[in-house]
Amino acid sequence: MKILVDAEKCTGCNSCELICYFRRAQVFNPEKSRIKVVHLDYLGFSNPVVCIQCKNPKCVEVCPTEALSKREDGTIRIDKEKCNACRLCVGGCIIGAVNFDKETNLPLICDHCEGSPACVEWCPTGALTINGTQKDIKGKEMEYTIRKTKPFLKKCGIALNELDWYKKFTD
Repeated sequence: MKILVDAEKCTGCNSCELICYFRRAQVFNPEKSRIKVVHLDYLGFSNPVVCIQCKNPKCVEVCPTEALSKREDGTIRIDKEKCNACRLCVGGCIIGAVNFDKETNLPLICDHCEGSPACVEWCPTGALTINGTQKDIKGKEMEYTIRKTKPFLKKCGIALNELDWYKKFTD
């Protein structure tokens, strides 16, 4: 299972952030969410960022205590006893999908609500779906983001052929 993002449908309402933590702790606290909505107002769109379940997750690779491991379903398991709160996993994530809870000193990584992702269920526009539920969305989210940001990237001198880096981390 993968959560797919259709950035063209995202309105930036942040419902996914709110329900994420509420499902776990019955408190609305987007700072403790495992999904983050990045608002790119200067480009005119918002984009939810959620774990893409890399083939070889860098967050797991950089963890010096082996507190993170990849489960068979692709989600990342956190061993709270082994975690030393070094936050290397946060910096290791290639897309910025790992957050950190300052109160518990533990990383916040999407585990798909153990099989029933609340963010997908509560997304009012259908911007978030589970793989196989929306035709042809895979890869579309990154292509849309690149298309929207091309003028900005070109102005910054970034070669557009360098933007396929994400493909080596996904299936």
